Amino acid sequence: MIIVFRKRFIITFTSIILVLGFLISLMKNNYIFDKIQNTKTTNLDKKVYTSKEYESVSKKYTEKFLLLSDKSEESKKVEGNFNEIIKSMDKSIVNENIKNFNGDIKGYKAVIINSERLQEFSYLDELINYVKSGGNLIFAQRPLISDNIKKYSSELGIESINELIELENMYVKSNILIKGKGLKRTEDTENSSLDVKLKKGVKVHISADNNIPLLWEEELGSGKVIFSNGQFLSEKSNRGILTGILYRTGDEFIYPIINSKVLDIDDFPAPMPNGNSDIIYKYYHVNDEKFFVNIWWPDIVRMCENYNAVPTGFLIYNYEDVTNNIEKFNGDVYSKNLVTLGRNLLKVGGEIGIHGFNHQPLTTNKYLVGKELGYKPWKSYDEMLKAQRALNKFIHEIYPNYIIRGYVPPSNIITEEGIKALKKGIPSINVIASLYVAGNDELAYEQEFSKGKDGIYNFPRYSSGYDFEEFEKWMIYNGITINGVFSHFIHPDDILDPERNHGMSWEELKKDFEKIMAIVYKDFRWLEADTISQGVKSLDTYLKTKSVFSYEKNNIKGYSKDTSKNDYYILRSDKEIIKTKGCSYKKIDEDIYLIHSTNTDFSITTGGK
Repeated sequence: MIIVFRKRFIITFTSIILVLGFLISLMKNNYIFDKIQNTKTTNLDKKVYTSKEYESVSKKYTEKFLLLSDKSEESKKVEGNFNEIIKSMDKSIVNENIKNFNGDIKGYKAVIINSERLQEFSYLDELINYVKSGGNLIFAQRPLISDNIKKYSSELGIESINELIELENMYVKSNILIKGKGLKRTEDTENSSLDVKLKKGVKVHISADNNIPLLWEEELGSGKVIFSNGQFLSEKSNRGILTGILYRTGDEFIYPIINSKVLDIDDFPAPMPNGNSDIIYKYYHVNDEKFFVNIWWPDIVRMCENYNAVPTGFLIYNYEDVTNNIEKFNGDVYSKNLVTLGRNLLKVGGEIGIHGFNHQPLTTNKYLVGKELGYKPWKSYDEMLKAQRALNKFIHEIYPNYIIRGYVPPSNIITEEGIKALKKGIPSINVIASLYVAGNDELAYEQEFSKGKDGIYNFPRYSSGYDFEEFEKWMIYNGITINGVFSHFIHPDDILDPERNHGMSWEELKKDFEKIMAIVYKDFRWLEADTISQGVKSLDTYLKTKSVFSYEKNNIKGYSKDTSKNDYYILRSDKEIIKTKGCSYKKIDEDIYLIHSTNTDFSITTGGK
């Protein structure tokens, strides 16, 4: 019996060893990679449904805003921001030159005055009466001091006006940005404002130094006046505040959001450096390659697991600056790191996109990138196209059944001809992730959350970096208020760059990055953790679905067109939600709710305060 048992044990043990050896051999031969496919993730074909009541209700209950603007550059910027946000809310906006306004305000949810020159404006009396009867009046920028403004100052919430002063800082006093109370912006912000003292009881949303109010709200009769004491609504970076102003109009306001939390890692996977950087070797006593594979990446994975995020990596094929004779390129680019790191990314549920054949922006314009940034422009459109095809071939040698969807332009720079070459060379690409706010970077590709005529989606990033800087936090809270999106990107090699690491080690940067991840998780736990393709699915739903709402006493009814029955909304209501039908809800801030509709028709019953 003992001999038989030993024989069975030896046979079983040998079989296990052989099976393990076979599996390892399969992995070495990329058999596992051959089986990797993401068709379900990238498929955007969804059956859509439309409420039978949508057309009739949309004719009866359209929420319409009137924007009265002058022709100044400041007013044009404000006008552009209001138009973009209101249309994204599935609501209607009528733009009119303030000089042509004849006093007709019938049927508007709010009237927005977008001009600082109101001395000769003769309809303030009509607008004040409109507010008292339940309307909403928004001053989109600070008016100049005039007898006209002084005459109506009490109705606007003002006790006294002194003079114009220059202000630099912004302090958020309410949830005009969702969960944004206590937020501040003290850099790159200037306002020419009225030095005012407000009446007792006026609600201040944003103030400057010395408690001078920048944004306030005054209840007047059964309506509201919302007053912007500056020019900050002309900045794209403040569109979240503009969104908050709109959701303060009336007792209840509901608008659609994307609801997506995306973490992009540019230059990953990529050929890893083989040298020893002082800032790494000093702390870890390993070379750069081992640091990124064995220390940095496990830290990123741990933070994603702890704070509900899924990484999308954007692959770089090589770091050579070859932009001509691509077919002759024989660089040692088949680095084991491209395979190893790509495999590790997919193992944690992540996604692989592309950052480029190399790190040269897709443009032939030498004046655009050559002198300022030191990049090497492509010799021709055909050379750009060859590079994309070479990159596509390389990726499918490793992942034959994997569909590449996402692209991040190197340094966020790409031109129209570059997009054309990208799309033709890698036909599966359907999303470009660049910047929502380019700031002073005139070369950067600035985007809206949208879909182009070429079929490519734009899914821009609101924020970036490991260190929790003030402006990044500002953009995070603005972005989530606008459309329920956290879209952030990092680079592995930020750690190696003295300008980008600000003299901080990875241990220090890691602590700051963990603060970003932790605060977003704490304040916005409801966000859906997505890869870039999953985010595009949510964006596609957001763009396709159109909704209209009727507001009755203690009841809001929603009706949707072209919906997949999986839509998200933000509702601001002075009342508590009692029950829902066709949707669910979650309270996410004071008087603010996340609504998830699962039908073409849904309703929300409210009551009490």
